[in-house]
Amino acid sequence: VESTPPLPSPPSVLIIADDFLPQCFHYRVQQKLEHLEHAHIPAHYVSKNDIEAARNALHFCHVVIFYRVPALPDIIEMIRYAKALGKVVFYEIDDLIFDEIIYPAPFESYGGRISIDEYYGLIRGATLFREAMALCDYAIASTPALVTDMANIVAKRRAFLHRNALDSLNTEFIDLNLAKIERDYLSIFYGSGTKAHDTDFNQLAAPALARIFERYPDVRLTLVGYVSLPEVLEPYRDRIDRIDLIKEVEIYWELLQQADINIAVLKATRETHCKSEIKWLEAASLGIPSVVSATQTYREILTHGVDGFLAYTPEDWFDSLDRLIRDPDLRRIVADQAKAKAWAEYSVPHMATNIRQIIETAIASTNMSRTSRKLSGDPQANKHPSRNGNVSNSPSQKTKLLIVNVFYPPQSIGGATRIVKDNVKVLTEDYGDCYEISVFTTDDDYPVPYHLTSYTHNGVPVTKVSTPREEGMDWRYENPRIYEIFQEYLQFNRPDLIHFHCVQRLTGSALEAAHDLGIPYLVTVHDAWWISDHQFLVNDDGVECSYQQNDPLVTALDAKDVGRSLQRCRYLKRQLNHANAILAVSETFAEIYRQNGFPQTQANRNGIMPRPRLPRQPNPTGKVRCAHVGGMSAHKGYYLFKDAVISANLTNSEVIVVDHAQTVGSVSHGQWGSTPVTFIAKVSQDRMPGFYSTIDVLVAPSMWPESFGLVTREATAAGVWVIASDKGALAEDLEPGANAHVVQTEESTPLSSTLQTIDQHPDTYQTLLPDIFSVRTTSQQVQELTTIYGHIIDEAAVKKLSPKSNLIAS
Repeated sequence: VESTPPLPSPPSVLIIADDFLPQCFHYRVQQKLEHLEHAHIPAHYVSKNDIEAARNALHFCHVVIFYRVPALPDIIEMIRYAKALGKVVFYEIDDLIFDEIIYPAPFESYGGRISIDEYYGLIRGATLFREAMALCDYAIASTPALVTDMANIVAKRRAFLHRNALDSLNTEFIDLNLAKIERDYLSIFYGSGTKAHDTDFNQLAAPALARIFERYPDVRLTLVGYVSLPEVLEPYRDRIDRIDLIKEVEIYWELLQQADINIAVLKATRETHCKSEIKWLEAASLGIPSVVSATQTYREILTHGVDGFLAYTPEDWFDSLDRLIRDPDLRRIVADQAKAKAWAEYSVPHMATNIRQIIETAIASTNMSRTSRKLSGDPQANKHPSRNGNVSNSPSQKTKLLIVNVFYPPQSIGGATRIVKDNVKVLTEDYGDCYEISVFTTDDDYPVPYHLTSYTHNGVPVTKVSTPREEGMDWRYENPRIYEIFQEYLQFNRPDLIHFHCVQRLTGSALEAAHDLGIPYLVTVHDAWWISDHQFLVNDDGVECSYQQNDPLVTALDAKDVGRSLQRCRYLKRQLNHANAILAVSETFAEIYRQNGFPQTQANRNGIMPRPRLPRQPNPTGKVRCAHVGGMSAHKGYYLFKDAVISANLTNSEVIVVDHAQTVGSVSHGQWGSTPVTFIAKVSQDRMPGFYSTIDVLVAPSMWPESFGLVTREATAAGVWVIASDKGALAEDLEPGANAHVVQTEESTPLSSTLQTIDQHPDTYQTLLPDIFSVRTTSQQVQELTTIYGHIIDEAAVKKLSPKSNLIAS
């Protein structure tokens, strides 16, 4: 098992955010996306309300920032899943709304602007925000005071400062060059975006403003947002312009720009010490001087009388306002200093550098932590369920090999899935120094389409996607949504080579995505899905199809809709022909594909994994045990076998049928003519050696041209006699008369006759066959496969370096 590789630089960033409050969303999400873009770090955002999209997006990022989200069940699951995927996980918030002791402020401070139910909601929210934060590794805060508080909560006890700042909206607004209107009065501006600070304004600024009004008849006040007029200002109501809360920030700035003095009023508390300097910053960017409350944040960034004025008491408020009103030159000097500071320290380039340092510091810390855990032998350090993209700074020169198959363990459906699983096992164990292997597959359990999940299986990272459950879903050949998902997966993980196996449900769109991205790929064809409506070349009536499936007249014979069928064939042929290699699992099936217009098809014959060869367990009844394990389906010859048993009138034989639909552990009994039949559930692969020790003959009378025949080869290796049809490659590695009987399956007579021969000579078949028959192993198959991989990779490298390809790329 390999450890999760170091995270790359630059990484990609996902923000999962609360987008309910426009101003908060602008400054903490939209603005950060711009800063990240300027830092050349790919980033995007998903709303916390779109749970499915947010969860899926976790698979395509290296760093995730959860902004202002509460610890509701879906959010908790997402944070834990992100950490399980090996992502660097931040929590971000811009207010002290997570401290249950001090938040929310007393109900009375809201001035009747919220209901008691809303107030209790704020109380509950504080707990939920804190719990979500505690689940994350790192924190991002808008002020130093918040940094201190958040660092004590997040898992790694580390928080970073990224202030509310300026962005392209500010620049665009400045570029409008809106003229300042000449007025016969001086304007003081106060904007409030929260319902909780009426008391602050009333106690601190209002008394000073009343004195200002009394002293200066040519002063007016503009109040924007959640502000109730205190009694002390009632006499001056006709000099106060009231404007409701403005959601569009550009309109807010247009009003602010016409002001001569800006004020930001907060009573100094632990909560307000965590408030950002945004009210000063917005005014400063427009060249407007400010008087602000002396909270911790403002004390840290401003020099009193230089780039702003700090007020502690109502008297301070009056003195500062009085100085600015009396002295136009002072207003201009302070405004110029504030503007210079704002555009120097809060600009997009400055903030881009800051966010890059935050991301890279957290990544470096995470990489160091993983390395330390690996060196210390921590087993959990090697159990991250997902790779994290192309690692540009990794010393590993391994080829990133992606295996794609419709199913993958623990979903083990069909023989192809077993072959793929065994191939991956040999690749990881014997060629792990050459290949970094991952798997993409479908999710057969999740009911909602296009849901992504990542996990590891025997150390190999696997990503699975749920696909639509619809009529004809295994026939469907194209799916634009799968194209989008798989292309995003490829762009994020950047494999060097893709090996496609069975892609039903994933459809040919997966190959199209690979081709469009210029990623070399090869395809192993396990059946006739690519060339026929009928995957096993048996039509809906149970009749074998013509092998010449590229003849439109042949297609028309068995198609429900010949137009769609021909369109399907054309599309899949195009995707197959884009492949760097087409492999068949047997020479017999390679010839079928060559016959159908793919002359480049080559055989990479399947092998089997060595399994214990157990002694034969005698049958207490003394009868020969003939087993059918292919499931109760027509193309596997189940009904042909049943007819043959009934007509054979066997006396020294009994039948065992593996019913794939039967409950695990259950057994039922029946009678076919004179022959007793036992029906058992599907046998797990680890129990197959024991199963083979309890049967004498394996019966595989397939009606379709089997592309390989896994069970016939495994039974032979286990020392069991085999009856196989002459269709396809089922009997390709058997030795008729020595370890097998090969029969025709156009009708049941040949099989019935063979069963009678076995019934008449039970001793011959109840003895373990000698271990002298050569069966190709998975290791031999994979050795050949890696040679093919090497040729494709070498050819792709040459093509990439050729002058022609460089010209096209440019």
